Amino acid sequence: MKTYEIFWTGGFDSTLRVVQLSRYPIKIQPVFCKGVAADIRKSEFYELRAIKQISALLRTKPGVKAELLPLKIVYRSSAPPPFGSRLRV
Repeated sequence: MKTYEIFWTGGFDSTLRVVQLSRYPIKIQPVFCKGVAADIRKSEFYELRAIKQISALLRTKPGVKAELLPLKIVYRSSAPPPFGSRLRV
């Protein structure tokens, strides 16, 4: 069974993708990135709560064929580059 990693924020768009994938006989590895713009984005608690609730609900649905693996949380390991320092091609 193939495993698909998907970035899941708990929002509508990424949740739709998880639900769509859940209809197939695959493994879904949800990934949540923590600590990104934490000073701006204070919604991590609510996002993680939504993911937990939706995961539990998905596991009870008869149409779900996918195996939903435990949420993998990755942490931002370095500061973002200074504004305006993008590479030019």
